[in-house]
Amino acid sequence: MNNWKNTFTFIIAVIAAGFYIIGAVGAVLTTQEPPETYALSAVLAFSFLVIGIILTVIVVKRRKEYKHYKKYLDYITAKRKISVEELAKMMQERPEEVMRNVSAMIQIKLIDGYINEHNEIVLRAYEIIENDNKRKKAMQNMQSIPIRCEACGAMNVYINGEENRCEYCNSYLKKN
Repeated sequence: MNNWKNTFTFIIAVIAAGFYIIGAVGAVLTTQEPPETYALSAVLAFSFLVIGIILTVIVVKRRKEYKHYKKYLDYITAKRKISVEELAKMMQERPEEVMRNVSAMIQIKLIDGYINEHNEIVLRAYEIIENDNKRKKAMQNMQSIPIRCEACGAMNVYINGEENRCEYCNSYLKKN
């Protein structure tokens, strides 16, 4: 989960620290200004401190959320396909909460997968090896690679030396 979202969270944390510093410096400088500007300076210093606090709360919440999502991701990738109920037991959460969290992870593209009609979380990267024949060939032939069909976008296994067609739309697969 080391991606742009963590970088973005770090940037927010740095900005929050900047607001704290500006607010603290502003509070100190307020005491050295003429009495007629105390009110304005105090309001500005207080505003910067409040913005710093708000940004810190956002950072803490995001870090906690990503840590929680990391646990989900570990369980899901270990199983490749897992039911919402099974994941709920593992996470010690209600199935509705798991469904909501996994849907959010799919929506923000932390998971490349979907929830099927049986309430199973299926990762697209592993969906390609579910076909027994293709899986056996892929294991025997170390030169097999996952490939996306240019016609329909489905993931397939490309095996060198064989005629490769998409399992879904029957188009020829081309290795790039």
